[in-house]
Amino acid sequence: MTPLFLHRRSAILDAIRTVILSSTVLTSTIAIAPALQAQSLPKAHHTHTVDPHTTDRVAVRPVTAQPSRVAQASTPDDPTAATSETSTTPALSDTQPIEEVVAQAIADYQAGDYDQTIALLDRAIARDPSNANAYRYRGLAYHRQGQYSETIANYDQALALTTDPEIQVKLYSDRGLAHYATGDYIRAVSDYDSAIALDETYAPAYNHRGVIRYTQGDHASAIADYDTALRYDADYAPAYNNRGLAYMAQGATAQAIANYTQAVRRDESYRDAYYNRGNAYFYQADYTNALTDLNAVIALDEFYANAYFVRGAIAEQIGDPAAAITDYQVAALLYERQGNTLWQERALDRLKVLQPQ
Repeated sequence: MTPLFLHRRSAILDAIRTVILSSTVLTSTIAIAPALQAQSLPKAHHTHTVDPHTTDRVAVRPVTAQPSRVAQASTPDDPTAATSETSTTPALSDTQPIEEVVAQAIADYQAGDYDQTIALLDRAIARDPSNANAYRYRGLAYHRQGQYSETIANYDQALALTTDPEIQVKLYSDRGLAHYATGDYIRAVSDYDSAIALDETYAPAYNHRGVIRYTQGDHASAIADYDTALRYDADYAPAYNNRGLAYMAQGATAQAIANYTQAVRRDESYRDAYYNRGNAYFYQADYTNALTDLNAVIALDEFYANAYFVRGAIAEQIGDPAAAITDYQVAALLYERQGNTLWQERALDRLKVLQPQ
């Protein structure tokens, strides 16, 4: 995390605290807004795994009215500028073993320094263009930066160079994620199918393919894929989360909640599953449980604008306009910082209703 990002994070936190501390408007002066319908809330979130070496999930950006590209890799609020070779990139000697260089790049990748990863692997590949692992990790780093053309090109190279079936499975699955992120569902499904053909027990490929089925409106096929993923890996939390979304789409709210609950039991830090379950409780008008989940989301991620928006909607429903105003103000601020103008305007619209001139 760069000093500049730390500075901006601090500024955002200060702004949020200012909003909260200044929101002491008397409730007797506020007009209660018309009930906000559940379908007016920010949409629930799918989850992919992006890195076969970790349990990291792709952080989903605040949704818009368009289908969310949930396969996008998360990026920091202020991505670090490209690292110059004369600054932090360690000097490579011509005699340093390539595997040591690749190992250092992998460590940088796991530490979240994707620029450094790419810089090291550029130089490693220049010395050894046949190193499949170098292309693979450079592809992963590009994926985390949202550079999907470069991601796919590196996975192509890695697949051409490796004969290890276990690595091929992960490369096909990860390349499918990159194709999904560009909206190329046909190639994405083809890659997931290739991964499954090599290893029919590879749960992530079923999960990823299920997300595409869901996106295409085929909820029954999506559930079938999630079922298969869980048959091969009963503790694979993303499949529970995503199966919950498919059940929600079918109107089976109780089954959806049961699946979100299974997800958070397996991963207590699973932000998206708490958020999705909170939304489901909102649909049931179970505001107590919804608030519990949304508070958990905010405890895990204080910059998660959607949680503030939905919590504001709950405050409206239970007749607490002062709390609603505070949450909508925070949501609007965060949406603005994220460049999400659609949901910023929706939060501001709620504030106009709650604070008539």
